[in-house]
Amino acid sequence: MANELSFSAVRKAVICFDDLERAAPSLRLADVFGLASFLKEERDCRVLLISDQDKLNGEKKDDLTLYTEKVVDELIHFAPAAQTACEIALGEQPTAVRLLLQERMIFLGVSNIRVIARLAAMADELQALLAGLHEAVIKEVVHSLALFGAAYFLPKDGFPPPSFIREYDTDWRHYLKSDDQTTQTEEEKLQSVWREKLGSYGYSETSALDTVISHGVERGYFDQATVLKLATELSGTAEELAQRATYSNSWTKFWHSASGDSAALLQSLRVITDDSLRVISANDLYNACEVFKEASQEDAANALLEKFIAVNQSRPGVFSDADGPFGHIYNEAFAQRLKAEAIKHAQISSAQEALDAIDFSSGWNSKDVTRVSEVDFSELEALLLASEGRVFTKRLKTLLNIGTGSDASSKEKQVRENTIDWLRKLTTSDPILAIRLRRFIPTR
Repeated sequence: MANELSFSAVRKAVICFDDLERAAPSLRLADVFGLASFLKEERDCRVLLISDQDKLNGEKKDDLTLYTEKVVDELIHFAPAAQTACEIALGEQPTAVRLLLQERMIFLGVSNIRVIARLAAMADELQALLAGLHEAVIKEVVHSLALFGAAYFLPKDGFPPPSFIREYDTDWRHYLKSDDQTTQTEEEKLQSVWREKLGSYGYSETSALDTVISHGVERGYFDQATVLKLATELSGTAEELAQRATYSNSWTKFWHSASGDSAALLQSLRVITDDSLRVISANDLYNACEVFKEASQEDAANALLEKFIAVNQSRPGVFSDADGPFGHIYNEAFAQRLKAEAIKHAQISSAQEALDAIDFSSGWNSKDVTRVSEVDFSELEALLLASEGRVFTKRLKTLLNIGTGSDASSKEKQVRENTIDWLRKLTTSDPILAIRLRRFIPTR
């Protein structure tokens, strides 16, 4: 009764029937158009019927055409271009990240306003998560977000499926197949079209970050911890490349121009070289130091060398070419400092290799135990401090087990004693470390 009274009150109103293509099979379009005609003729209403005709099946599409001719007074075909759709979906003053998305949507030809708006919300979320990282990161993320978004939300618009994109360029077998379309299967022809589309988009391969983004699009939410971890790694790479380019361009200007104030230019090069020590090679530094020495700035050159060594302890490979590349000989002082670092890191590497090879629960080589027992304990301490998780626990337990055998040498026994002393020192000096480490301390 209430519904009947409510419907009887509908007069001179604007009525909208949306998403006709999503109507349940039990709802006939004839009934919808009959109601629309009744509201128009008997209730003096204005009726708006909205549908995506491309998504209607054959029978319903025919019904729509038939009843449109009989009932509808005016037909409007709404098919905005990608540019117009972006302006509607992204707002009058889109943010920087939305402008990046707009550029990608236009390139892909996406004009579905709902899809663009949904991807814009995802882009906003990623922008907030990745704030502070290198600008190249958010560009890369939006590049992938747009592609996987179009592929997932618009599967009938000619985009390859997300599963194909994730595996893109990992299957080398397609390179061995003929390009002659007359010999290709329909599936191979379709995949060729997809590869061409991805190539024109500038998509060369799928990274771990791309994969996480694709799964986030499909789920509707992102694994933020994983996205941030992978994006941070990418940011570091981008920053290194940018810093390397700055360094190279600055020294190119020095060697290939005659303009500018010499003192100011030299000072600028000192700052840039100092900022670039983590990304340049030993040869780059040597050439810079030679310039500073010739310009009577030997102290500055020596300071740069010492800082180069200090900041590159995690990049020991830079010390290995102590004699200079391609037969170029460094001066003796420079070469000796590099050689000393190379020897130190070779010893640490040897100790790490031996320590990690020992597994008292499954077997080990006595030579590895001997190698570990012969290095200075400070090197073993450095290996412990540089590790975490299962690696830390395994290394620590291995050191505590060395020297426990009946045939253990005095050096092997000393490894165990030094490890116990190290643990006791840490747990005595820091009550929090005591909570974390005391379970490892054995009773002698």
